[in-house]
Amino acid sequence: MSIPPLAEEMEKQNDYVYEHYIDSFYGGDVDGERPEIIRDLLNKVAIADATLVINEKKHNLPGYIGGNVLMEMGVAFEHSRDIYLLNKPNPGLPYISEINAMQPIILNGDLKRITRKS
Repeated sequence: MSIPPLAEEMEKQNDYVYEHYIDSFYGGDVDGERPEIIRDLLNKVAIADATLVINEKKHNLPGYIGGNVLMEMGVAFEHSRDIYLLNKPNPGLPYISEINAMQPIILNGDLKRITRKS
């Protein structure tokens, strides 16, 4: 299992507000660090057995999925990996048809619904 370093730090701090980490985690230069962070994460998605998207409420939208996560889902889809969404994606997202086309498995908040392939 591979968890992005920022997600690990958020879990350790029990603080999931991205903006709280811009200075401490990225030294304030999010855009300068982002290409390598994205490349590393997409490479991890490409070799993973499956992708789990924790799509909680963000920007006042329940089931939010942002641009970076959409890219990760695209890589998982391209490599024929299962894509699990913790919650139903927000139907108001401008790319909801692309999300639905990838046929993610919606867990409705229940991680026990994740199945292991033999």
